[in-house]
Amino acid sequence: MKTTISLMFWLMIPAVLIGAPVAAIVLGTERQPMIAETHQLSGDDLERAASLLLRYDPKHMATGETTTIVAREDELNNALTAGLADYHPISGRVVVDASSVRIEATAELPEVAGVTGRYVNIVASIAPSRQGLDITSIRIGKIGLPKSLSAPAMQILLEALLGPGKGAHIIENIKSVDISGKTVAIGYRPAGRGAMLVRSDRRQDTFSLSTPDQPKLGYNQADTDAGGNRN
Repeated sequence: MKTTISLMFWLMIPAVLIGAPVAAIVLGTERQPMIAETHQLSGDDLERAASLLLRYDPKHMATGETTTIVAREDELNNALTAGLADYHPISGRVVVDASSVRIEATAELPEVAGVTGRYVNIVASIAPSRQGLDITSIRIGKIGLPKSLSAPAMQILLEALLGPGKGAHIIENIKSVDISGKTVAIGYRPAGRGAMLVRSDRRQDTFSLSTPDQPKLGYNQADTDAGGNRN
């Protein structure tokens, strides 16, 4: 239910943009999902995803210091798939090429009488940058948002999934994005209120990943060293 409400908030973005809520629902939803099936993770995939996310846990980063987060396309996809496991109507993938990091997502809405499309297909493109996070475009269904709305739209999505304040924290603290082949390097520097938000979230003390076909994989932060390895 919470996920469905979050998706409807996303459809409000193009509704405000074009000034017509009904048209926004028609143009923002589609009959076919962009991502038809979610990649199924193996036990090893889950282990690697957990290791990656724990290694770069913002709670272990020093405020004001930049940490370079390095991950391959396949590692990002494993982490994304595992992270979305609890949001069953949503599936996503990351595509890395020489000029961009593309985040694609499909969300399934409940059936509503009179609405032809049941899927919200979202594509966000991020360009290499040394000046923070450069979201060059976001498309929701057939609606392309202007670049000026791309960062606010991304923030709304992140906060709908992660909680109030988290989206702004992530966007503000990304200082650079570099691409080499299929590998992405992100300069991340926690600062100010954003860093405090992460450190005060005690729900993150235990990290767990799961998929519909896999049992939960849980690690307590006390069982990992500074490099994210299990003790």
